[in-house]
Amino acid sequence: MRAAPVWALGPLRLPIVEYRQLGGSGLRVSRIGLGTMTWGVETDPDEAASQLVAFIDAGGTLVDTADVYTEGESERILGDLLPDRLLQAYRQGIFPWYNEGNPILWWSPDPRMVLFPRELHVSRSLAKRLHRHDYEIRYDTAFREVMLACGTTPRPGQDGTWITPE
Repeated sequence: MRAAPVWALGPLRLPIVEYRQLGGSGLRVSRIGLGTMTWGVETDPDEAASQLVAFIDAGGTLVDTADVYTEGESERILGDLLPDRLLQAYRQGIFPWYNEGNPILWWSPDPRMVLFPRELHVSRSLAKRLHRHDYEIRYDTAFREVMLACGTTPRPGQDGTWITPE
């Protein structure tokens, strides 16, 4: 009898996720990493996505992939930037990190902001503002414009952006 994969047993719970600096890059990564050596051979893309989501949900940020794993298939699966995959990743708080000449990496900032409406405290001044109804709430209305602005806004201390004209 074959044991069930870890991700099939439900959410991965790590008691304490430790993070370390990644060299002099300024990036912090989880001490535990997700290996992708079987992606594309023993692990199909949907199962790989499930593994990645479980890993990120557990606090993991370090994903080990290399072009020698399954002749680059693990990188192709991880680097899949089709619009649907990209939007799904954004909704999970996962973002692509691109440097020319390198494979696309996925980054999940720690900590990331999560807003639970039941836990939101509305101050007296905010409540007054809300009752005036002189505002408009929108989403997904100016994606192209937002991406263009993010890709062209200078950032002190940063050389460029991951957003390209493509």
